[in-house]
Amino acid sequence: MLEKFKHAFYLYVIIWLRYFTLKKMYNFFLNLYERKIKREQLRSVPFIVNIDVSNVCILGCPLCPTGRKDSSQTKGTMTLAQFKIIFDKIKDYVFDVKLYNWGEPFLCHDLFLIVEYCHANKVGVRLHSNLNYYTEEILQNIVKYKIDYLHLSIDGFTQENYQFYRRNGDIAKVFAGLKKIQELKKEQGSFFPIIHWGYLINNKNKAEVLLSRDYAKKLKVEIFEAFNMCLFTTLGDKYNQGHYQEFLSEVVAEEKCNFRTDKNHCPYLWNELSINPNGTFYPCCIMYEDKDVFGQFNDDRTIQQIVNSEIFIESRNLFRQKDYKSKIATPCQRCTWYKKY
Repeated sequence: MLEKFKHAFYLYVIIWLRYFTLKKMYNFFLNLYERKIKREQLRSVPFIVNIDVSNVCILGCPLCPTGRKDSSQTKGTMTLAQFKIIFDKIKDYVFDVKLYNWGEPFLCHDLFLIVEYCHANKVGVRLHSNLNYYTEEILQNIVKYKIDYLHLSIDGFTQENYQFYRRNGDIAKVFAGLKKIQELKKEQGSFFPIIHWGYLINNKNKAEVLLSRDYAKKLKVEIFEAFNMCLFTTLGDKYNQGHYQEFLSEVVAEEKCNFRTDKNHCPYLWNELSINPNGTFYPCCIMYEDKDVFGQFNDDRTIQQIVNSEIFIESRNLFRQKDYKSKIATPCQRCTWYKKY
């Protein structure tokens, strides 16, 4: 309970106070209201935005499509110029952006220029990393540019158990990087980045949770959270316990994850946008394949016009009306995460 409170405080209270405007707050409440009433055409803008600045990674995590070397998504990293085309459409409506989704953000050459641009426009930044790829300069910049929130995936305490899932990963390098970040924060008297150590429990590493939690306390990591792995990662994955037996057989009893969901309702079509390095986008973070994109940020359309395009309207209608007959095919019709009325 304490960790959940700390998570909410650091992630929402601190960041939202830091980047508060009346326009953003008005958009936030309007968006929640429009989701609640399942409004077809939005007057608001999604307040959760994932801009994947790099969908490539040096690890080979077997339940991740990037780690499996899935070729159904175009791979690359984002430049500052590409980022501005997207960001300038949404910057007045969001408190922060997540600069990650399917890869390692520190592989993006322009990452800290992008962070600087976000902060210059009064928008916070969240990063998610496995901390296996970094240089001394990157570690310095993490603190120098005051990344608001840094989620680190560290699933184990010993190399043997860590690499069971984080294939090609080096736990010693991860710990060295984490320790250095904390030292730099102390040296510079910086509160940022807020560090969130996320620990995915699997069959191999479950005995090391307490060791990891104690080490996190020793390093003065703000948040340590251990949680079960998911039985799926992308749109179209089935709840197939047998497929994940190697990782989850002794850990997960239920065929679902603890994600934010509403019965018979998809919040993401109202609340969220996920954008790839090439500027294509989906309404949620579990869509992966190029064939499922909802559009691309390469034209003069406003963000309101984008989220009210035909494919968005038709997808929302799937969850607004029982047995709705869509005029066009949308990826949401294949989604097994949610069920329709």
